Amino acid sequence: RDVYDQGSPISLFGVAVDTNGLAAADAPISVHIEANGFKRLVSTVTNSLGEYAVTFSPLTDEAGAYGVFAGHPDADFHLPQATFSIVGLEFAPKSFNVTMSQNGTARFVVEIANIGPLSLDALSISSASISGSGVTLSVDPATFPTELIAGGKAEAHVLASADANASSATLHLVL
Repeated sequence: RDVYDQGSPISLFGVAVDTNGLAAADAPISVHIEANGFKRLVSTVTNSLGEYAVTFSPLTDEAGAYGVFAGHPDADFHLPQATFSIVGLEFAPKSFNVTMSQNGTARFVVEIANIGPLSLDALSISSASISGSGVTLSVDPATFPTELIAGGKAEAHVLASADANASSATLHLVL
């Protein structure tokens, strides 16, 4: 795959060969992952067929274009042998507190930013009930973007509605 969702683990694998083109069995391998000016290193060892596999676990809120290169730890190489992208959205504010009475409503605006390197299209959203709270969140579809260019931002208008049986406590939401 070339594109992954934000927070998804990414399997990276390959076959190491020696200078004669033969499988490098039981060889140490350094897998370099670079993005946004940062480099990460994952070390492993090949199996008897020269195969290696590692899992890259990006941070839950990171996105970007990534370059990967792998080889012996002593090798001096810097050109990507493979690339992939992680797409992601960021919301601001990330959390908020709302105090509502039963049958009450509260309106607020959430900024949505495409923090990945690719344009996103066919975006959609649906209303959600917050389990056991008697509160429903809905987004005005006219304000929710159906697409966002890389680095693009938009505002969505959100309505929180408390039903007649809602708890009268303050609601704390994390996006």
